[in-house]
Amino acid sequence: MPVNTEENPWQMDSSEVDTHLVFSIDPKGCEDVDDTLSVRTLPGGKRLELGVHIADVTYFVREGSLTDLEARS
Repeated sequence: MPVNTEENPWQMDSSEVDTHLVFSIDPKGCEDVDDTLSVRTLPGGKRLELGVHIADVTYFVREGSLTDLEARS
């Protein structure tokens, strides 16, 4: 899993960043912040798109890693 420190903050790849405003709906103090909503303006500027997202942690699991092997077993 990526480590997020003050010296080496984790950031998304710039190719994955777009125009969505994303915010968590998990309660304060939650240990697994994995539920979010997103909003973006659709082309033309008259309508909004609302997204509901549940995290897919497999994005962070490298194939063949101990986490991957444990999950497969």
